[in-house]
Amino acid sequence: MSRDFPPPARQATLEEMLARPPGKWSLKGYVQRAREDVKGTTTAEDDAADAAKRARAFADAKLALLRDSGVLNDRIGRLPQRRI
Repeated sequence: MSRDFPPPARQATLEEMLARPPGKWSLKGYVQRAREDVKGTTTAEDDAADAAKRARAFADAKLALLRDSGVLNDRIGRLPQRRI
């Protein structure tokens, strides 16, 4: 791997350098990404609504599993318990 880089074709001006977006590892880039992350977060009401929706979906799935388990037990009977 060569570490010899060609010189730039022309020297960048200060205005061009300041107009460039901040680099990923620069402090300015870190602050900009942090602000964007804060803008994308949800409110507490949204989180509570999502949690309630997930809880309802979980309860519905649990009832469906219990109902299907009862149907299965009625069809084939209960399986014997294994003793270890």
